[in-house]
Amino acid sequence: MIKNTLAVVTCFAAISGVAHAATPSVMDKEFSYLQGNLEAVLSTSQSGPMIDLGAGIRVDGETKFKTGYGATFVLGKQWRRDRKDEEPRYHRGELELMSLKLPRKSVTLLETVSAGGSVRADALFANYLYRVSASRDYRFLLGAGIGLARMDIPDGPAISPDCNCPQGGSETGLAYQLKAAAQREYRPNLLLQGYVAYRSFPGMKQGALPSTEYKRLNQGSIGVGFQYLFN
Repeated sequence: MIKNTLAVVTCFAAISGVAHAATPSVMDKEFSYLQGNLEAVLSTSQSGPMIDLGAGIRVDGETKFKTGYGATFVLGKQWRRDRKDEEPRYHRGELELMSLKLPRKSVTLLETVSAGGSVRADALFANYLYRVSASRDYRFLLGAGIGLARMDIPDGPAISPDCNCPQGGSETGLAYQLKAAAQREYRPNLLLQGYVAYRSFPGMKQGALPSTEYKRLNQGSIGVGFQYLFN
């Protein structure tokens, strides 16, 4: 997914490079904003469950996911830095609250079996974004964020009637993300935004022997939303 994100960034740069000069817009001012997004999670990967049965016996598994979905809410501010004989530079700082639901498709342990339930990821990110280029109607941004996330993973499917494993549970830990976005003016003080994002969420270790471990969950999303500007 990192490669896909970089590919999108390269496309943004190519598009802006051949486009006309940017038309003056409210997007070129300093402002605060509220933003709401809906997104589809197109790529999710996670190693696990990994079950330690004791006595050196370990079963490593893998979880496959269906298309997930989620929503984010953002409070942010854009500021500009003017330099003599240079184009202004635009920066943004954000607080982003997000929630994702990732339905499981299958779990592979001793064999591959269908798996119900969904992994839930709730996070709060602090983001920084920088405008990398502008075309006549669009503005292109790159950014990164770091934050705290809570993961909720369901139980099962059980590998045998005698083993209450793999076990689900909850874990809170460090999360980070990379984001590439394109915006255009929709109405006065209202922007339309599309973006791609790569995120990494904490894993989980649950229970004494037999214990269950999940490595970090990585996912890639595309999203769309509206951004309301105010001073």
